[in-house]
Amino acid sequence: MDVIRRQYYRFLLIFMILLCSLCIGLSFWSLKDAETVHAGQTYQQLYAIKKTFLKDTVQNLIRDIDRLRAFNRDFAKAHIEEIGSDLKQLYKSEGRDIAESGLELLRRKAYSESLNILFEDSRSVLFKTGAKGKTEYSSDLRFGNYRLRLGINEEWVDSETKKSVAFIIHSQVFVDDGYIWVNEVRNWEGGDNYAVRLIHPNLVETEGSLLSTNTKDIKGNTPYLTELEGVRTSGEIYYTYFFQRKNSLEIAEKLSYATLYKDYNWIIAMGMYLEDVRVYIDEVQNASHLLTTRLILIASVLLCVLFFAGILVLSRMEKWYLQRARHSIREESNTDHLTGALNRRMGEVYLNEAFKRYHRGLENPAFLSFDIDNFKKVNDTYGHDAGDKVLKAIVDQIFQNLRNTDRLFRWGGEEFLLLCYGVDRVSALALAGKLNKTIALTPMVIGHTDAPPTCKFDLESCAFLACDNQDPFNSLCITRDGEMVIHVSVSIGVSWFSKKDSDPSDVVKRVDQAMYQAKADGKNCARLA
Repeated sequence: MDVIRRQYYRFLLIFMILLCSLCIGLSFWSLKDAETVHAGQTYQQLYAIKKTFLKDTVQNLIRDIDRLRAFNRDFAKAHIEEIGSDLKQLYKSEGRDIAESGLELLRRKAYSESLNILFEDSRSVLFKTGAKGKTEYSSDLRFGNYRLRLGINEEWVDSETKKSVAFIIHSQVFVDDGYIWVNEVRNWEGGDNYAVRLIHPNLVETEGSLLSTNTKDIKGNTPYLTELEGVRTSGEIYYTYFFQRKNSLEIAEKLSYATLYKDYNWIIAMGMYLEDVRVYIDEVQNASHLLTTRLILIASVLLCVLFFAGILVLSRMEKWYLQRARHSIREESNTDHLTGALNRRMGEVYLNEAFKRYHRGLENPAFLSFDIDNFKKVNDTYGHDAGDKVLKAIVDQIFQNLRNTDRLFRWGGEEFLLLCYGVDRVSALALAGKLNKTIALTPMVIGHTDAPPTCKFDLESCAFLACDNQDPFNSLCITRDGEMVIHVSVSIGVSWFSKKDSDPSDVVKRVDQAMYQAKADGKNCARLA
């Protein structure tokens, strides 16, 4: 049995270790997979955020360019209105002779570069400024023989706008070495000298240099060709290439966004290095790794705790089960299998223990000895099966009138011994009298028959079963239900330990003598020793 139990424990231990290892392994694999997925998703999200930032920044610059152009045009329009108003005042004061004063006024205006001005009479041009060739004039004023034509100088507007844009780009500072650059396309078919590097804050000394779509980075990419084709096809493009960092010899991969500003034939682009995204990813992975390690450690500790707790619980359960099994076996070995009362061997154990307690000055229990009256006649007349049923029925009645602390032992064939703590003489005699009456009035069913009933009254309505026989005890009666019923009685002896007792069996002898006295006194009664 011990070998089997050891094998069982060994198998259980190995199984639980494998199960815990599997759980930890699955947890580790799941968390590492989640860490990888999390890092990948974080990279994609950061990549998307970078792309959005690049595009928004470039589009904001384009909106700034449009606002600068509008501002410069408004500035020129204000000059047109101012000059026209001034000449009208001169004409009112000087009449037809305003040529000299008008020329002086136009020469004196420092902002005349923003305008296309034509001041002439019918014979010649007195004053002219602005772009050559065909000129769009928005104002045409006549002062007698003189005519003043005023228009916005778009070359000046574009020049001032481009200066402002260059200043803005050179002044901007972005995190992660990001920057904006502008290339002016001269040949949309590509090739050498296809564009001019117009604005480049990281390579200011190269501004004005010509670019080629054949230029490659260290990985063999052609960024200028990719940029040109993407803008020409879709108007904008995201692309990556390798480029040297500012103030460093490091060449790193850069994510760029480029779009076309059609009015100036500009490709406006912005880039940020992807290595900076990698920094964020590394931080996320480090945090995820720490969290994963912590979770695995916690899971391992919990599994170990559960493992040892399971072993402890199983060990305790086994002990409990063995104790219950031993107790059950002990109960079965110490109990009379027919009646359910404790057997004589247990009675002697209790008797010796009670005797020791008595000699230590503790309680002196009462002992009641029961013997069934005329039991031999029952066995001889109705058979031993009927006798067994009578024995069991009597014990059942005694049990119904006992306390939890009382102990009933089957001492002999039809003799029983009852041990009761905390019972004095009056209580003992009262208990004995009650048991005498209860047992005498209890019908003992010993079988069934089809014979006609012999009871004068129905069993359930009788306080005492009356039969045709004058002596009801041990006489068979048949009820209306066909039950074969007899009544029996018991004689009871009562005694306690005495100071003269040298052995526990002394009290048994006295209680037996008292029981025999009860039989001699007519049976179905109790006597004190």
